[in-house]
Amino acid sequence: MAISMPYYSNGSVLSRLNSLNFLDLQEALKCLIDILRGLEYLHENGYYHCDIKPNNILVGDREEYLLTDYGITCYSPDQAVTPRQSYLPHISPETLDQDTYDGRTDIYQLGLTEFRLINGISEIRVDFDKDRVAFNEKVLKGKVINPSNYKPYVPHVLRRIINKATCLNPDDRYQTPLEMRRALERVRLIGNCTGDMAGNLLLLQGYNTYRYEIIPLPKNKFMLLAYKRNNKSGNETRYSKYCLKDLSFKQIHKSIQEF
Repeated sequence: MAISMPYYSNGSVLSRLNSLNFLDLQEALKCLIDILRGLEYLHENGYYHCDIKPNNILVGDREEYLLTDYGITCYSPDQAVTPRQSYLPHISPETLDQDTYDGRTDIYQLGLTEFRLINGISEIRVDFDKDRVAFNEKVLKGKVINPSNYKPYVPHVLRRIINKATCLNPDDRYQTPLEMRRALERVRLIGNCTGDMAGNLLLLQGYNTYRYEIIPLPKNKFMLLAYKRNNKSGNETRYSKYCLKDLSFKQIHKSIQEF
C-alpha cells in the first residue's frame, strides 16, 4: 500500500522565525487565520486534530500555511472522545484530568501554539522539559500562561485572544474555529515587530524603526537606551524620552512596555 502526499519544500513555520525565535506579528496573524480555516474544515467533517503545534504547520507553495500530521486525529461527529494520544506540552486540562478531547481542546492547543509563535517558540516546552509534574499542576490550574510571561511587544488584543483560547474551562474558550478566526480577523496591527540578524528587537511603525538596548549598571541597576531610525534616510537618533538610567529590574520592564 502506498500513500501519495504533496511535498512542500518551504518546510514548517519554524523556518520563518526571526533571529529572536518568534514569528513576525503580521505574519503570525496570517498564519493563525490560515490554520483556523483548515481546522474549520476538519471540525465540520467530525474530526479533532489532537496534535496542533508549530512543527505541524507547513508553508505552502503560495506562502499559505497548512495544518498537517493527522496520525492521532480522532473522529466523532457530535461528542467528546478519548484521544489515542496527545502532544503532552500542549495537553489540555480536560485531557489531563478526564482523558477527554473535543473541538474546544483543539482550540486550546492552537492557543498555546499562537502563544509560542508570537512570544517565543521555546516557551511552554522549556517548562515541560524542566519539571513535568510542576507543569501538569499548572495545566490543571489554568496557569500555563501567566500575564508576566508575555513579552512587552505582544499587543493586548492578541493577549486577550490567547487567554480566551486557553481558558481552564472549555465553555469559556472560543467554541469553534470560526469564532476564533473572526476575532483574529478583527485585529488591526498598527506596525510590526521582528528581530534583526544581530538579535535586536525591532519595532516597525510607519516610516520609522525603533529599537532599544539594556545596559547593566552597578548595584543591580540598568540603563535603557532607545533609538529611532528613519527608514527613508537611514538616519538613527536617540529617542530621548525613553533613554533612562538607574532603573531597577521592575522599572526597566515597565519602561520597555511603555516604549
